[in-house]
Amino acid sequence: MYKFIRMLKLQAYFAGKDCTPRSDDFMVTLKKKLGKKSSYVPPGTFTAIDTFEAVVMLEINKCFPSNEMYSIKGGSNLSCVERQALKTLQNNLTIFVTKADKGGGTVVLNKHDYEQEAARQLGNSSHYRKLDGDPTFKFKNELNIFMNAAVMEGVITDEIYPLILTQHPKVPKIYFLPKIHKSLDCPPGRPIVSNVSSLWQSSAIYVDIHLQEILPSLKPSLTDTTEFQNRLNDVVLPTGAFLLCSLDVKDLFTSIPHKEGIECTRQYLTETKLHSYKINFICDLLEMVLTRNDFKFNDDYYMKLQGCAMGANMAPAYANIFMDNFERSYIFSNTKYHSFIQGYMRYVDDTFFLWTGTQELLTDFFILFK
Repeated sequence: MYKFIRMLKLQAYFAGKDCTPRSDDFMVTLKKKLGKKSSYVPPGTFTAIDTFEAVVMLEINKCFPSNEMYSIKGGSNLSCVERQALKTLQNNLTIFVTKADKGGGTVVLNKHDYEQEAARQLGNSSHYRKLDGDPTFKFKNELNIFMNAAVMEGVITDEIYPLILTQHPKVPKIYFLPKIHKSLDCPPGRPIVSNVSSLWQSSAIYVDIHLQEILPSLKPSLTDTTEFQNRLNDVVLPTGAFLLCSLDVKDLFTSIPHKEGIECTRQYLTETKLHSYKINFICDLLEMVLTRNDFKFNDDYYMKLQGCAMGANMAPAYANIFMDNFERSYIFSNTKYHSFIQGYMRYVDDTFFLWTGTQELLTDFFILFK
């Protein structure tokens, strides 16, 4: 409730004021994403908001007399039976409870099945390598040397250095979201690496800030469902027969080769106004994030050998740029198939378009796309 009221007061306080950061003020964005979160509450009286807060709190207090919702022992909206049932589930070491990959559902798995799926994926030697121990200390020293050199060469300032280097990093952990939309009996898992407070989180955020500047120029790329709906309204339907087509790139994030992905990113960065020395720094930092992508599962440490982990802050932008380059090279420049494609749009790895050619040609196009 406090966060919601604070948000309303901030919106009311800054309404009508020009709060747009200066175009050259990179530090504003960087500090906002990497610095300490602001707890600022605008001064003054906001009659409508204060009245709204008082009315809502009055209703809440009717449900939780004597403010027991804020006490340690009070505030439960569960019955004793429900609470005991949850406690029993919590103490059951043979099951694993998590959310579904899609749909927002809750999934209860046999822990053995969950760990078997993890072992299956982590056992893929082309994607993962098991480590002898925790490499965080070694990687931190490497990042420290890299950042010091960048400061000495004037690539970054002393102000940026402490924002990127995490002093007390946590080891990233991998978990798997069951894809129950594909199988209810043995659902495959979507690997997610949680990089919160890890050594590379701040580095990934720094890279992502620069990659985000590129995304508006990627014409086929969509930001959300609303943009997709709006752009659909502008699509002119063909006069003849056509097919609605949708494509999904399998395991895009985890399949992008490091060398090709980094070079592709470098190419797009050169089209911006950044100096070459800054582009080299961003790409070198991106390479460190990708090639030192370690994580932990249970008591074992692993390294990801290719692709970008879902969970890395720059992963969506990085994948978007890679896909745009693929489209330029193999779709939009293809004289044989491009004339049959209309209304082409893509959200990261999900593609939509209208096809005016024959089904046989569409099959050939799918083979090329693969």
